[in-house]
Amino acid sequence: MRKIMLSSALLLYSLASFAQKHQVVSAYNYLKNNELNEAKAAIDEASKNELTMGVAKTWVYRGQVYFAIASDTSGAYNVPDALDISLSSFKEAGLLDSKKEFEEEISQGVEGVAFMNFNRGVIPYNNKEYELALKHFNAVSDAYDFLNQTYNLGIVDTTAMFYGAYAATGCRKYDIAKAKYDRLLMANHHKPEIFQGLEVIALSMGDTVQALQYIEQGRIMFPDNNQLMFDELNIYLAQNKTQEVLNKLKEAIAKNPSSVELNYVLGNKYDSNLKDTANAIKYYEAALKLNPNFFDALYSAGALYYNQAVSINDVMNKLGFDAASQKKYNLLEVERDKMFARGLPYFERAYAVDANDKDTKSALREIYTRLKMDDKLSNIK
Repeated sequence: MRKIMLSSALLLYSLASFAQKHQVVSAYNYLKNNELNEAKAAIDEASKNELTMGVAKTWVYRGQVYFAIASDTSGAYNVPDALDISLSSFKEAGLLDSKKEFEEEISQGVEGVAFMNFNRGVIPYNNKEYELALKHFNAVSDAYDFLNQTYNLGIVDTTAMFYGAYAATGCRKYDIAKAKYDRLLMANHHKPEIFQGLEVIALSMGDTVQALQYIEQGRIMFPDNNQLMFDELNIYLAQNKTQEVLNKLKEAIAKNPSSVELNYVLGNKYDSNLKDTANAIKYYEAALKLNPNFFDALYSAGALYYNQAVSINDVMNKLGFDAASQKKYNLLEVERDKMFARGLPYFERAYAVDANDKDTKSALREIYTRLKMDDKLSNIK
């Protein structure tokens, strides 16, 4: 009798074991037929049962089922975290697959999850939804980290790492962003954008010294990169370090002689910081030689002479009415009008470029009035 009871227990155990293994097979068959609700129900049950939850195949199928659900675009399945579940399932399969029987299936599955996460990160990134974008780009890194650790690989998805660093910077998670940039450098993936990204992080944290160090490192490695040079220049401009700015601008112009903006900015620094009329006009003219209709250079050159005329006029207004003062007044008036006359061609060209600019029209009215050019004054609308 005891033997019969023991045999019955073994039979019941075998039947239960068969039933649970059948759930794994059923999930696979449902998946092949794209019956995903049924596949999900079967594999979820198998993944919770002690007889099949320790089997790598169970988790491979679970990863595949949830990946199929995540890939579905019909809206028939309400499983918002399907992609996360898919990755965690493949990772569990990898841990259980000690003999590497399912290495190919696991690797393909994890790479599929990584690819989908990357694609899902791009749209929110472009929409400046940086938190969501970072979540997906982090998942890409997580996926490849698992493959690297499990199968002794050396995969670094540099594109996802870059986007992840940008997204982390966008949502002010600077430690995460810096870690991603550092990891790219450790992988010998050197690009100017890495140093620019590190520079942005340093500036965001108020550390201009560190920002300049990153730029210097980048320029040593990429001496012909213009953006790094411009970034360095902008820092010096913000700090009002006039001599450094002049040196950097001249260096930049030597490398970019056709840059209208650089010539204009250099002229502006000579104008506003040093009151060096000759050099200011020299570089304004250099900018205008490259682009005769560059409004900023036209207006600034005109304003340079106009402001000098106004300064002379202020001196004139403070003079007395005695004979000596009147003589000086007349001499200064000639000098003032010379300055107005020098500025006039620039303002007229600026007006031809943009007839709606109020400051240009105001300057022209003043000059035409002072120089008694009534015919032209009437043409200013």
